[in-house]
Amino acid sequence: MFGDTTSVLMFNLTRQIYKMSSIRLDFFTIRLREKGVKDVYVDFDSVFENAPFGDFFQKFAKTFEKQEVNFKTKKTFKFQGQSLKVASEKKMISGIIKSGEFGKTSEVEDVVTGEPKPPIGKNDSIISPFYFLVYFPANLSTGVVVLQRIGQQGMTADFKNYFKDFARNELDGMVVEFSPFVTKELLIEIIKSGGLNKVTLRKYNLVSDKFDKYAKPTEQLNAEFTLTTSGFFGILVKEKVESFIESPHSLFFDIPELERLGFDDNTETSIKVDILGTERTVVLNDLDRFKISFDIENEVELNPDGNPIFDSIDREAKKLINYHFNVQ
Repeated sequence: MFGDTTSVLMFNLTRQIYKMSSIRLDFFTIRLREKGVKDVYVDFDSVFENAPFGDFFQKFAKTFEKQEVNFKTKKTFKFQGQSLKVASEKKMISGIIKSGEFGKTSEVEDVVTGEPKPPIGKNDSIISPFYFLVYFPANLSTGVVVLQRIGQQGMTADFKNYFKDFARNELDGMVVEFSPFVTKELLIEIIKSGGLNKVTLRKYNLVSDKFDKYAKPTEQLNAEFTLTTSGFFGILVKEKVESFIESPHSLFFDIPELERLGFDDNTETSIKVDILGTERTVVLNDLDRFKISFDIENEVELNPDGNPIFDSIDREAKKLINYHFNVQ
């Protein structure tokens, strides 16, 4: 289809590899609208004209000075008071929320000695600190929320629900809407400006009869097809990416050889792009607007307990905010 592409195509067949959980920052947009008024969002200056931003968030923080317990989700939620940073003039707040899970018993062992430790009971909450940031730009109706997670562990759903309820009570019934941060338009802009480095098509759990010679019956096989973006072929790849962003449920390439290997419209398609001088991965499938998640495992300093130092993760998050909004 594209002639000799051996220098830019790589195909890997791998067994399932399990990676340790990494520290990530998830970005979301936040918008406010009046109840009953769809698709018309108010700018933040008018919202906080009668409810000063600093007072609003100080009150939000006080709501969780004592541990909040959600017995339905089996989660706890509490502000770490001394971490709170409020920049009223920028309408930006950041801090740490301690969130935990409870509801089941677990055995505990020392990983060094193998000796048993006192078990965790049903009413014991396993608490971890999670970073958050909220930013409402002046004269705009779209802000940013940044929430930390570790692997799949985090407090995203709880934070969104608590914030929606609080804003509705404090801002005269105002409705809060959260959405994934990266839009189609922004991704296409990054690609056009030369920020696209690589495209990966990844198929999980391949049909075993096609690959019997590569794995044992009990093993799961994944296939990965990687395209770099150099030279003339790279121009074609970039055009394909832009087209796929507009229609992410389609096949990336209609190539019979790939289809025979199991690459179909359920194939995971991801791109690596340069954002803030760092290569980031964005998975494109099944999203109308694409969430972006930054792996900052190697960017932040850690406390002896293995959690990020607040000033370090705060600095990293604000670097990313500044990249998109030029906040000084």
